[in-house]
Formats: sequence, structure tokens, C-alpha cells
Amino acid sequence: MPWATFQRYSLRSATSTQPGVKWDAFRVLEDIGFSFGIKNDKPDWNAMNSALGTSKNKWAQLTEAGTMARHLSDQGLRKLEMMDRAALIGLAHEAVTLCLTKKGILGN
Repeated sequence: MPWATFQRYSLRSATSTQPGVKWDAFRVLEDIGFSFGIKNDKPDWNAMNSALGTSKNKWAQLTEAGTMARHLSDQGLRKLEMMDRAALIGLAHEAVTLCLTKKGILGN
């Protein structure tokens, strides 16, 4: 469930500056994407964006961080360290809120 995922990751992320925090924030979005379907063994991003009223561009910073963390290199590590942790966690929180609202778990 996305909310439990977000809570688990956000507790660790609140005090950490490690690149893994950025990966965790992306994983929240990825879990939400999976909740809207699977396409080619990946989240159905189009279905998620359509349902949430968002676009690929909305999540670009988060997906970039996730891609760099997943395929970590020295250059990627340096880029990850410069990314704004709070902004990424904020995007993950927004994704959870939109998802839970769309699914009727949170009120408007």
C-alpha cells in the first residue's frame, strides 16, 4: 500500500542525507504506479498520470533520481548528492496524497 510505503521511507529519509533516500522517494512513486496497473513489467505510468491528472513531466525530478540511484555510477552519485532531498520527499508525499484521494481513502 502506498501510504505504508511512504511512512516507512519518510521516517528513514527525514534524518538521512544518503543517496538511498532519493531512491526511496522514487520507490514510493513506483509503488503508486503499480497500483494503477502493470505494463511490460513496469508501472503503467500513463494510467497513473491519467487517473491522477498529472503528467510525466510532473514526476521528472523523482524519476531521474530513481534512475540514477538504480544504475549508480560515480557521476550519478555526485548528481544524486546535489538533488534536493526535501523536494523529492515532497513529490513522493504529493503522489501518495493524490493516489489515496483518487482511490477514495482520503477525503477531498
